[in-house]
Amino acid sequence: VVVDLKPGLLAGGPKYSLRYWPQVLSPSDAVRLAMTTGSSSFAGELLLHAALPSFRSRHEIRGDLMAALGGETGPLRKLNALGERHWSVNEGANLATPRADYSGDVSEAEHTRYLSRGFSAHRVNAMYARRIIGLALDRGAKTYLLLPPAVPQLMERRTRTGAEGKYEAFVEKLRKEFPQLTVLDARASGYPPSAFVDPVHLSAL
Repeated sequence: VVVDLKPGLLAGGPKYSLRYWPQVLSPSDAVRLAMTTGSSSFAGELLLHAALPSFRSRHEIRGDLMAALGGETGPLRKLNALGERHWSVNEGANLATPRADYSGDVSEAEHTRYLSRGFSAHRVNAMYARRIIGLALDRGAKTYLLLPPAVPQLMERRTRTGAEGKYEAFVEKLRKEFPQLTVLDARASGYPPSAFVDPVHLSAL
């Protein structure tokens, strides 16, 4: 089992992925998540998204309707075809097309998005990270935590601000709690900016 706990996945909180929870959680899992958050508003929103798929997908439905009224094909058909290809050809892997024009520069907006200024794991995310790792190890699965590389400019800023140090402290705490966990640290792999398609994703080549 390979676990990816990038800073951005840990900081947002469960509401960040509210759109997707009803599609992957069983009713009992959804109740457990709502109880863990301790938020009645989150529980209500989660119930609404689960009970009314048309509400959960309202933005996609609106986009398709607007495209149809304009005599065009909605964007979802192209996205679904791309997703189907990933599953059938790449065994589920989402391979990014190389970007020859990407220089590795990171805008201030991207620094904010990728948490260059600081890091703090949301309480619920940190709790479920431990649960996932613990469950995998209890089932006898070899479990790996992957720390993927990022472009040098992003890593330099994160190191300078102390954000990376705080993230490393979080990882070290997991390592101490779960000695069988293997950490695959690829952050110092030395990939040049040309190997990336954006600050945190490598290209397929």
